[in-house]
Amino acid sequence: IKACDLLGVVEGITFLNTRLRTFDGKTFFVPNRKIINDIVINYHFSGTRRVMIDVNICYDQDLHKAKQVFESVMIEDPRIKEKPGPVVYVLNLASNSVELGGRCWVDNKDYWVTRCDLIEKTKHRFDCEGIQFAFPQLELHHHADRSHGGNCRDEDEMGVPVH
Repeated sequence: IKACDLLGVVEGITFLNTRLRTFDGKTFFVPNRKIINDIVINYHFSGTRRVMIDVNICYDQDLHKAKQVFESVMIEDPRIKEKPGPVVYVLNLASNSVELGGRCWVDNKDYWVTRCDLIEKTKHRFDCEGIQFAFPQLELHHHADRSHGGNCRDEDEMGVPVH
């Protein structure tokens, strides 16, 4: 469950508190009143869970090919449910990239390992197929406009040469 900003497994419940073991091995004794007053997410209430993986590709990449490769990575994994089947969406046309979102369903017990494997396989397949991931970047263009009184020489305001 996730409750009180903690993610872990409930190991026990008493009249006063709930014993929650986090995935890094810590044990928390959370007062029940805090859990009662908080939103509780139970990740194992249903048998399946949706995996969501978002990647960013460069604008000059073949969008159709990238979507096909991303989808095939999910389809080829035997842990991925056939219904509903895997799908890839164009989520956004961002300032530095095209954002793709891969969505598929897996058994709850397989969620974390499958998600990690899919990320690794997607990176490997994109590399093999020559599909470039985007990264944050900023392009600067400097135009010297000499028609508006701009300094045409390489001198500062005092006439001292600037190197």
